[in-house]
Amino acid sequence: MSDSDTPSDGSPPLEGVRILDLTRATSGPYCTQILADLGADVVKLEEPPGPRGRDQIDPFNTIDGMDAYFLCVNRSKRSIAFPLAHERGPDLVGALAGAADVVIENFRPGVAEKLGVGPAQLRAGNDRLITCSLSGFGATGPLRDRAAFDITVQAQTGVMSFIDRRDAAGRLAPIPMPVADLLAGIYCAVAVPAALVRRAATGRGAHIDVAMYDALLSWFVGFGVHQLNFGRPTDIGDKILWGSFETRDRPLVITAHRPSQWRRFCAALDRRAWLEDPRFAEPADRAENIGELKSLIADVLVTKSADEWIAAFEREGLSFSDTFTMAEALEHPHTAEREMVVEVDDPSAGPVRLLGNPVKFAGLETSYSPPPRVGQHSVEVLSEWLGYDRDQLEGLVSSGFVYDPEFSSQT
Repeated sequence: MSDSDTPSDGSPPLEGVRILDLTRATSGPYCTQILADLGADVVKLEEPPGPRGRDQIDPFNTIDGMDAYFLCVNRSKRSIAFPLAHERGPDLVGALAGAADVVIENFRPGVAEKLGVGPAQLRAGNDRLITCSLSGFGATGPLRDRAAFDITVQAQTGVMSFIDRRDAAGRLAPIPMPVADLLAGIYCAVAVPAALVRRAATGRGAHIDVAMYDALLSWFVGFGVHQLNFGRPTDIGDKILWGSFETRDRPLVITAHRPSQWRRFCAALDRRAWLEDPRFAEPADRAENIGELKSLIADVLVTKSADEWIAAFEREGLSFSDTFTMAEALEHPHTAEREMVVEVDDPSAGPVRLLGNPVKFAGLETSYSPPPRVGQHSVEVLSEWLGYDRDQLEGLVSSGFVYDPEFSSQT
């Protein structure tokens, strides 16, 4: 990041930050997409078209050759394509790393080193470089060398057994969303700007080690702390007033577990006498008699429609919701107002709808571009980052080492 790259007022917060993305699958690309949304120049290294090309997690649902998983974690990036395993691959990665601020990879521990692009190899002679290794189980520990996918990390951390979700055959099943991948990606996206701030103060880069396993364990928060200190997970969720209740026409999810909420909830239900009832007067009383309380509430709620109760709950400022499907939530007016569904214009596929970035900076508008085609920016990046002239670029492309579909068609 040179002085000329320094962001100005009104520019994205990570404008001018160069990130070399050596990641695949979900966790790493999700991290680098977050950073790209924040304005970083993310260059994704890919294999040229062929049998070792792009991952397709869901090959049955694609848009112009890209499946939904690739689309959802690779927008707003640039693509450079050459084979990392080629004899010239590590040297070119090293040159790109020398021009970058950050390099992020999600190989299994030790693989990047074997390829010649490990963090220590890339940082040799470049103390300002920030490297981040994102793996299933981290760089240390007895599980470090084990292959990891989201489902196996869910199992290893105890999340699958804790959630106790079952498939049609009654077998233990994972949470459908790749929570370990996504959490690790988010933690990585938090760590990288922190390392950039530290570098601005010290002049030195850093190496960051992020594990899906660690990220998912952290998700237990209060449940985990309760297990560690009391020998069992907390059952507080079974003792407080929240949950789904039927009304006359459809269910509503309601919470009124805090004292102020409880008073307002009793007012909304016109059951103020419950405030003085010794069974329900205090939080401990309600916890001890929660089954009886929920039964009484259920008897009241079925007497009116959901819309009638919604009006009463809104008057009292309570927290509640209909139980929406994902499709309904994605089309909700609030989703549109929050710009959580965005549309990008893909040159080949046309308009493609994607999920937006939940981080909003006041006065700044997040811009999105479609996921790149393989090697779409190879020549552009080599020219901008490394200063290669046309003769050098033609040599790299014509030799078949570097792939750029646009440049290839012009030479």
